[in-house]
Order: sequence, then structure tokens, then C-alpha cells
Amino acid sequence: MTHPNAKNVLDRLARRAGHPARPHMPRHSAATHWLREGVDRDVVQKLLGGAWGKAPARLRTP
Repeated sequence: MTHPNAKNVLDRLARRAGHPARPHMPRHSAATHWLREGVDRDVVQKLLGGAWGKAPARLRTP
């Protein structure tokens, strides 16, 4: 699924729910959930495919 397609799906769901949402919200929610459940940070980084080390420290602390 391309980014524009994912954004369109998320936008439609957000309108139905009456709540603003952005494409990265589910990504951040998943990362937070995994970290709180004890998943290793390296595994989370690999799953998300991002440059975790570049994130500010406040975002890396569950």
C-alpha cells in the first residue's frame, strides 16, 4: 500500500469517527505499545523501518 492510499484510508476512518488522525499516529501507538510490553528497541526499530536513533530522547522513553 502506498503512503497516499494509506493516508486516504486513515482520513476516511478519521472522518467517520469524528476524530483527527495522521498516518504516523498508528505507527507511534504501535511502537509505544510494543515498548511498554517489553519488546526490545532494536526489534521495534526493525519492524517500523525507521531511524530510531535519530529520534529525540523524550520519544525513545516509553
